[in-house]
Amino acid sequence: SRRRHTRLQGDWSSDVCSSDLDIMETFKGDIDAVFALAHDALGGLKHLHDIGLQHNDLKPDNLLYKDTSEKSDGVTVTGRSIKVGDFDNMVKIPTKAEIAAAGSEDEEQRLSNNRHWAVANDLDRVGKIVLAAFRGEKFGDILGMSDIARGKLIDTMIAADDRDLSALGNFVKDCISGKLNTEGLMGRFSEFLGSY
Repeated sequence: SRRRHTRLQGDWSSDVCSSDLDIMETFKGDIDAVFALAHDALGGLKHLHDIGLQHNDLKPDNLLYKDTSEKSDGVTVTGRSIKVGDFDNMVKIPTKAEIAAAGSEDEEQRLSNNRHWAVANDLDRVGKIVLAAFRGEKFGDILGMSDIARGKLIDTMIAADDRDLSALGNFVKDCISGKLNTEGLMGRFSEFLGSY
């Protein structure tokens, strides 16, 4: 495996990476776990995008999962944490500062477009991972679906009476729409988590 465990600090270095199997067994139908997955994956991507890097290969195999559950006085408090790993395919993208310092409007637009599509690609993958995790499906199967088939799954979630499921469906839809940057998506997601 080419995973860069050594780049992670603390006891993460010995943790097992996620996989399609881990995603299917750990997250299926567990909305709290899926929200934690989405929240942590977005936080990792925001850091990368802020320093001008696109992950460019986000998939379950490249996420590190850690069970942070604690037992106190006979009560188990469930906890999960995700970190983004495997940076072999990272690509340099323009930072906001580089875009602001562009010498012309054309150059600024070119850099801005490059950044937008790189960020959108990473976010598209988050949305598809989240969808696979919640449904307990293989990530490859979600990737292999037509846009129409994937859209029907998402629309079913959005149409649900369950507020949490509707919010998750909208989150996935936002991720794969290509319309929001990481900051916008994190802001919308954080607002929801604050009221959850």
